[in-house]
Amino acid sequence: LVERSYCEASFFLLKIMANELKSILVILIMFLLMATEADEHSHTYKDGEEVVLWMNTVGPYHNLQETYPYFSLPFCRGSKLAIAHYHETISDNLLGVDLEFSGLDIKFKVDVARTAYCTLTLLNEEVDAFHHAIRNHYWFQMYIDDLPLWGIVGEYRNDENSGESMKLFTHRLFEIGYNGNTIVEVNLTSNNRIDLKPDVAFDLTYEVKWKPSTVRFHDRFDKYLDANFFKHRIHWFSLFNSFMMVIFLVTVVAFILMRTLRKDYARYEKDLKMDDFDRDFGDEYGWKQIHGDVFRSPSFPMLFSCLIGSGIHVFVLVIVVILITFWGELYLERGSILTATIFCYALFSPVSGYVGGCIYTHFGGKRWIKQALCCGSFLPLLVATAASIGNISALYQSSTRSIPFGTMASIVAIYALVVLPLTLIGSVVGRNMNGRPNNPCRVNAVPRPIPEKKIYLQPWLIIIGGGLLPFGSIFIEVYFIFTSFWAYKVYYVYGFMFLVTILLAAVTMCMTIVCTYVLLNSEDYRWRWTSFLSGASISLYLYLYSIYYFIYKTRFMEIIRKSTLDYYSLIVLTNQSIVVYWKRFVANFSSNYTIPFSFFKDLQQTCSLHPQNIWNVLLLAVALTALRFMFIRFICRPLAKFWRLTADISGKLPESLWNLTMYLFLWLNTCWTLVRTDRWKYFTDPLSIWDDFSRDRLIPFEVDVVYLTQTAFYVHATYGTIFMEQWRKDSKVMVFHHLLAITLLFFSWAARYDQVGILVLFLHDVSDVFLECAKIFKYLKYRDNTYYSFCEFLSNASFVIFTASWFIFRLYWFPLKVLYTSFYGSVFLGPDDLPFIPVFNFMLWLLFFINIYWFHFILMLIYNLATGKFKELEDSRELENCNSEKHD
Repeated sequence: LVERSYCEASFFLLKIMANELKSILVILIMFLLMATEADEHSHTYKDGEEVVLWMNTVGPYHNLQETYPYFSLPFCRGSKLAIAHYHETISDNLLGVDLEFSGLDIKFKVDVARTAYCTLTLLNEEVDAFHHAIRNHYWFQMYIDDLPLWGIVGEYRNDENSGESMKLFTHRLFEIGYNGNTIVEVNLTSNNRIDLKPDVAFDLTYEVKWKPSTVRFHDRFDKYLDANFFKHRIHWFSLFNSFMMVIFLVTVVAFILMRTLRKDYARYEKDLKMDDFDRDFGDEYGWKQIHGDVFRSPSFPMLFSCLIGSGIHVFVLVIVVILITFWGELYLERGSILTATIFCYALFSPVSGYVGGCIYTHFGGKRWIKQALCCGSFLPLLVATAASIGNISALYQSSTRSIPFGTMASIVAIYALVVLPLTLIGSVVGRNMNGRPNNPCRVNAVPRPIPEKKIYLQPWLIIIGGGLLPFGSIFIEVYFIFTSFWAYKVYYVYGFMFLVTILLAAVTMCMTIVCTYVLLNSEDYRWRWTSFLSGASISLYLYLYSIYYFIYKTRFMEIIRKSTLDYYSLIVLTNQSIVVYWKRFVANFSSNYTIPFSFFKDLQQTCSLHPQNIWNVLLLAVALTALRFMFIRFICRPLAKFWRLTADISGKLPESLWNLTMYLFLWLNTCWTLVRTDRWKYFTDPLSIWDDFSRDRLIPFEVDVVYLTQTAFYVHATYGTIFMEQWRKDSKVMVFHHLLAITLLFFSWAARYDQVGILVLFLHDVSDVFLECAKIFKYLKYRDNTYYSFCEFLSNASFVIFTASWFIFRLYWFPLKVLYTSFYGSVFLGPDDLPFIPVFNFMLWLLFFINIYWFHFILMLIYNLATGKFKELEDSRELENCNSEKHD
């Protein structure tokens, strides 16, 4: 009886605990859902209560990503200034929402007759700003009770008879529908067009009309949802098509796992019954031959585990956010989906740490803390890098898309205080619970040779083919998502998205199984990276389709010259130019194009160089080499002896002094030429190059001098790198860079692309000046066994300026000014028969990639300084070279 009573009491306590846990779980779920709704108002009003009209952003109609503050245009506010500024959330700042009070007096159910709320008298600059906005079809966004309104700034017409006409709308009629004590409809009508003239006063007016409505508050957002588009039968058909594809692939996988493997097992059992003589002469093949290598750890196990952990984390995040959005209808509230995404990403951070820790420990990894940091930092750093590039462009254009410092600090705090600790906890749990290897057989000490395979069994081809069917399963859904993003439609069919996500996961898993079986059956045990990349290759098809959509389904290419310039537009433009170059090549080839004779014929016809110019370049290169010899012998070496420098420093200082002298002279000469020949406008407005472009014009004498000195210097530098300077790790890349520079200088000089070439020279030489300064001050900080701290300070300051100038001039301005101008102008502005322009643009891209390659040395140095590996500035290329020499 005592035992029975004890059991009943225990059961009763467990039941109470279960009920309490259930209640706590329900309360927690309700709290999480409330936390993601991002709503600070009750949306209910009393008669006569104030209704706030918020002004958001203004920008071109055909480019949603280019937005500016509403009052960046010379609009004026109303007279009411009692409302405090709207308190933006993190999601609002990330989405570029910039709500400001309009100053208009609007009260619930109180009509307002036509009323002037301010008087404007515009200056010439303000008139030009309005003209620019009207010409580019700017429109603005407002909010009333979290319901958006849109209006056009003005009306633009360009008739052949009347010419260009731009009129500004000065009156706004707000029609607001109410149901009980809630607002359920808003509508804006703009009229009263006027011509804009400087120093002429005019009034801005508004009017408010209230009307009862039968629309329920819960349904008030339905007018913004395009049900005819998203619930079209094509959408249903695509879902059915994906479902049938899943059934087909599951059948194929089942066939492989059942019938094919059964035959393989039967064949292997037959081999076991053979005697040793027959087995020696038998033809053994298949996946069983690599059983001792199939569980071998992959190359780069830390990166592999980080990618798998981050992928599982993102998959869980996507499923949870879709379900929360579908259940809570978060698409009805501005910024709610992004808020939920940030919250859920931080909440589920242990997932990536747990999965990554399990896999990394299973592979025998020992640096689990570094792996956990990699799992927690991989995706945030990837997103932060892409966002930083876009943010720099937005700051440059004063767009609302720029992220405020406070928001960036909040995101960093969430990452440092929530994401990283939770990832570390997940990694520790995964490492200790499921990290032990449990392979069914031992791994061979010596890897088995991989036999030669047919071309269709190569891993790279399996990877490319593995993403084709998964992309086909989501192709239609991607179209609807892109359309909602670029065509002002609110995507709300998250039920479709959830089903498509599940089908995509199923298709990807089936394709991965098939790809893995094909690879293992060809006796290639390197299946881990191949299976991962075969599923990940869907991103390649998504990227190609996004380029196609941007070019052919939007007006992106028409507005790219007027839009905010960034790397994304440059990538799209590059792909478009490749298509155009190919079409021109095919057209020329089909008519009279012969290779390579036409190339030299074009060179002979378009070359503006006289043979004397080439001889001058060679003679000046020889003169620079002789001058360098005398400069080092009669100036640098006496200085090194006077300062009592060490033998190692005495060998490095002359090289840096010579390079500083030449780079400073060349850059100042380029700047002087830009000002002297009135070419500075090419930097502020690069596309104006093509307004002045002509294949018959003469190159100014000052530009000829710049090209002569620059080409001679790079000819001399090529010789100096090979025969005169210390051979470093990147010396081969340096020689390739010099040869590329000589080729670019020659083609731009010969084919009269000197406007673009002068920009390239201006953007590249300045960072080299600060690099040599940093080296010289570093060499001079120890002189005559005495430490000079000011040289250390100057060296560090020069390095900081060098890093900043490299990023700004070579990684930001170079692609957005030079590459953009050359590609866009050659495709849309210049003549169709431009010689060598595809080769010229290709070499510009190579130059940009070399700049990225060298920038990774800078990042490595910064990393080594931050982690304490280096105590002071050191050239990692020289150190590695010296270490290799010592080892030899």
